[in-house]
Amino acid sequence: MALIRAAGGLVWRSGPDGPRVAVVHRPHREDWSLPKGKLEEGESWAAAAVREVREETGCIVRLGAWAGSTWYLPRKTPKVVLFWHMELVRQGPLEAVDEVDEVAWLSPREALARLDHGNERAVLRHAADPALRAAPQSPARAALGAARARVLRRALEPLEVDGAALGRILSRLDRAERCLDAGEEERARALLERSGRALALLARAG
Repeated sequence: MALIRAAGGLVWRSGPDGPRVAVVHRPHREDWSLPKGKLEEGESWAAAAVREVREETGCIVRLGAWAGSTWYLPRKTPKVVLFWHMELVRQGPLEAVDEVDEVAWLSPREALARLDHGNERAVLRHAADPALRAAPQSPARAALGAARARVLRRALEPLEVDGAALGRILSRLDRAERCLDAGEEERARALLERSGRALALLARAG
């Protein structure tokens, strides 16, 4: 099954009333979303995220920590989108003017109310908590990072890949991270084990 690969960012800047995050309006879809777009051939996930953010917001950014992932079936082809935290360095003119006609800098609460897609609201809701972003690197978190890296390597392989299966594994890993944030390490380890088994089956099937 084919897989649509996309990446984007939670672009943050400081303001007098606290941090602000960029959301974009897409006139052809009539929605508000996080900036993101498809990977180009041979492009890494992180490079695509930085490029798409620059094109859709005009922002030069500093890449930060992992922020989360989403996957869904826009039509018949699964789509996986990976997000990173990004720090604003400089803002210039929009490059993708035919795709985005407005960039809004909102508080996390305002952005959650403005975003039209529930999966992106879930990414922002979890990622906006600075206490969670500063969580220590425990052995379970190291295992989580390694598992994500294996999934992403698989997703970038030129061979046929089951996009829906990869998306489910990434979603399970995001749930494991939320469990770790909540102190539920045993449940997180169980999710990591299930993800590992699923990825091993996927590798054998490929």
